[in-house]
Amino acid sequence: MITYAPMPLDDVLHAFAMAKAVPDPGTLEEFTRKYPAYADELTEFAVDLLLDSAIEDEADETEVGESVSPAVSRAISYFQNALYELERSRPRPSKAFRKPRTRLRIWIESVSDRWRAVCAPTIHS
Repeated sequence: MITYAPMPLDDVLHAFAMAKAVPDPGTLEEFTRKYPAYADELTEFAVDLLLDSAIEDEADETEVGESVSPAVSRAISYFQNALYELERSRPRPSKAFRKPRTRLRIWIESVSDRWRAVCAPTIHS
């Protein structure tokens, strides 16, 4: 009697997925009879395939039904135009605001340098 090595689970699941785009009870029964050791895995895989198919169908239905009415399109356009005008009319910080920060930074660095010059000799001695 010739014995064959059992088919790996991945190969069985791949063959099951390729048998039909959406599995049916007949296909599941056929594979569970051929590979009884993988009956639980095949059943779970069939459920996953069915759920994936159902989710894809729902996604396709929502894409078809998501056309935007002209009124909604106008409202969105009006909102975006108003937002653009607000952002455009907002005053931008001028260089005058940046200079005090720069001067402050220079002053802080000079004080820090002087502090190090005064304190460094006392720390090392």
